[in-house]
Amino acid sequence: VFFFRRQLRMDSPMLQVRVLENRKFLIGTIIGMLVQGSLLAAGILMPIYLQTYLGHSATISGLLLMPGAILMGIRGPFDAHGPRTLSLVGMTLLTATTFMFAFLGDSTGLAFLAIVYTARMLSMSLVNMPITTWAMNALDNDIINHGTSVNNTLRQVAGSLGTAV
Repeated sequence: VFFFRRQLRMDSPMLQVRVLENRKFLIGTIIGMLVQGSLLAAGILMPIYLQTYLGHSATISGLLLMPGAILMGIRGPFDAHGPRTLSLVGMTLLTATTFMFAFLGDSTGLAFLAIVYTARMLSMSLVNMPITTWAMNALDNDIINHGTSVNNTLRQVAGSLGTAV
């Protein structure tokens, strides 16, 4: 809050946070922050869960996470249905798969984990690129560079908070 208030008062701010006054950009940035927090939290906590709690090797942990990463990389560049449809489907699937993680225990099977994690990565790929493109397109061309900076900064903060939470 202190940082944002200071940036608003400066003549030449380091981060032009006024771009958040654009409603579409603000909504897109918030959704992107939720996805980034979820992405980093799962990417860090899943290997810890598999190796420390379930006692599997780093190889098993990596192999379990690999299908989700591959699917996310393949699916990411395609945006034929528009941001609204993809983000609604993606956020619904992300919420459902996050809820499924609440029931993990010491008897959770690797197949279940792989399927849920892969579905979770698919959901993030459905949301991430289309919503970022939609948010950036809401800004005028002369402030897109500021929008990119604000969006990236807030996503990094959300990723840190997601991991910590």
